[in-house]
Amino acid sequence: MTNRVVIITGASSGIGAELARLYAKAGDLLGLIARRESALIALQQELMNDYGCDSRIGICDVSDQSAIFDVIATLIADFGRVDILIANAGISVPSPAYKANAAYLTDTIETNVLGAGYAAYAVIPTMIRQKAGHIAVISSLAGYRGLPEAGAYCASKAAVNALFESMRLDLKRFCISVSIIRPGFIQSAITDRNNFYMPFLQETRVGCQKIFKALERHQKIIAFPWPLAQLVRTLYFWPCWLYDRCFAGIRNTKRP
Repeated sequence: MTNRVVIITGASSGIGAELARLYAKAGDLLGLIARRESALIALQQELMNDYGCDSRIGICDVSDQSAIFDVIATLIADFGRVDILIANAGISVPSPAYKANAAYLTDTIETNVLGAGYAAYAVIPTMIRQKAGHIAVISSLAGYRGLPEAGAYCASKAAVNALFESMRLDLKRFCISVSIIRPGFIQSAITDRNNFYMPFLQETRVGCQKIFKALERHQKIIAFPWPLAQLVRTLYFWPCWLYDRCFAGIRNTKRP
């Protein structure tokens, strides 16, 4: 099916922008949402020049419930429907427990969990009326188990996994698919700040092609790269004494 309406949050750079290029190349119509207007305008022009893509932009912070609802309602009204939502907007800040920065915890949960949930809730009524739709969320392999100095991020991704899995069960009878994308390290503004070794770090283009192909197949859970995903899954079953011995005290610092 061509000329689907695809709405992507966090579309101004990284994974969101690259997915926008792939859907534009496929001939789809795009609703691009992010906070940075200049970056969205530049991407919109690029998609028009390279692919002749018809797109609309919406400027807002996904953690602002009324703003994201209004932006998505406007996009749906402009296009007449919505076929795919990709809840991609997210942040990652260091959150070591020994510093106990409550503001970092709040910001991470509001953006990564509430922002993704708000975006999904904004499209669900339309998709139910259509009796068709596909919702995808960018989660992370970090959602399987708590990692050192990343408590807020890990918690947000674990919450997203549970929220969208429940959503999948609830929406199945309305012919709405839900996909949870759990990548390892993909080059983006988030990983560019990581000041530590990132195993199996993938180029943005390569990682996004995997996501795009998996979403085209309506895969329910997408976890990659395979070696890292398999390892992380096994960590869930490690006893605490072994897990602590291997990971306690590791520093995962980020550049400013």
